[in-house]
Amino acid sequence: MRILFATTVPATLRAFLLPLADACRARGWSVEALAAGAATDARLRGHFDRLLDVPWSRRPTSWGNVRAVAECGRVLRDGGYDLVHVHTPVAAFVTRLAAMRTGFRGKVVYTAHGFHFVEGGSPAANLLYLSLEKLVAARTDLLIVINREDREAAIRHRLVPADRLVLVDGVGVDTDRFSRARISEGARVALRERLQLGEGPVVTMVAEFIPRKRHADLLRAAPLVLSEHPSATFVLAGAGPLLESTRGLAGELGLDERVRFLGQWDEMPLLLAVTDIVVLPSLREGLPVSLMEAMSMEVPFVGTDVRGIRELAAHGSGLLVPPRSPDHLAEAILRLLRDRGLALALGRAGRRCVLRRYGDRRIISRQIQIYEGMLSRSYE
Repeated sequence: MRILFATTVPATLRAFLLPLADACRARGWSVEALAAGAATDARLRGHFDRLLDVPWSRRPTSWGNVRAVAECGRVLRDGGYDLVHVHTPVAAFVTRLAAMRTGFRGKVVYTAHGFHFVEGGSPAANLLYLSLEKLVAARTDLLIVINREDREAAIRHRLVPADRLVLVDGVGVDTDRFSRARISEGARVALRERLQLGEGPVVTMVAEFIPRKRHADLLRAAPLVLSEHPSATFVLAGAGPLLESTRGLAGELGLDERVRFLGQWDEMPLLLAVTDIVVLPSLREGLPVSLMEAMSMEVPFVGTDVRGIRELAAHGSGLLVPPRSPDHLAEAILRLLRDRGLALALGRAGRRCVLRRYGDRRIISRQIQIYEGMLSRSYE
């Protein structure tokens, strides 16, 4: 089988799809990747048989996305792919549109990592995103959703027939790597010293610095937490366009001594091993990997009451707060810092849940089963 993974940026491939690509290649399948800048991303080499660039952009209105339709069509015509698996909104739309225009004969699988039309969103934006999804839905041989609310939305809006809709529980978590038992006390002590965390509690947020993640809400909650726990440290891991403005806000709030900006961080299990609480105050999510990794490490979380986060909290692994509410966020953090028994119980429940439902071996096996069934139309 010859497969193409298409994502808007290489970061999606690195964060979500390398284990699946490795598993496919281990079966003797050819796997290629298409993304803006993929060909020069050294971290992708060794996981794919070929890396291809395309001039699209994460900005939906970018002119490059129009030009990308033709380029993507050329890739589909020349690639000889049996199956194309698209992820992320721009790549998913452009690739499916290109498949429609070129008469691509292979199968197209689309994993929706949280539809952009969402409850509470702008009516105009929701209408636009839903219309775009419907426009290319006809060139979707299989739609994979990663949370139950999106499955209900896909059914309600009749995006694809019922036999072309499948729910898969996210992209999977490596439960061996994300295991508290694998991190030594010496390693924890060394990291605390390296990051100058002191002896106080650590509140961590792992997210790209983009508007919908709402880093500012955590920073505005921080003074309320520090009023009761002055030695607490807030650790923000990730990169993105809002990183520098978020640094500026931390300075304006007088938090320079209590916030650590780590940038892109590769030692995530170790960071979570020194973390007391993980926070994710997003406005929209699909099924957030950062929270599932925290759950696997037995770290409780505080998240906003939105799709995806709500689904994970239903397993008794975290607390929910309203979006755009630093006061509620601070109170939930303080609740966990005050009640160590509750924090431990949430963390243990999270680990049990990940082992049962979200482990990478289970998810990858399910994905391979889907690929193998594509030609026979057998997805269940």
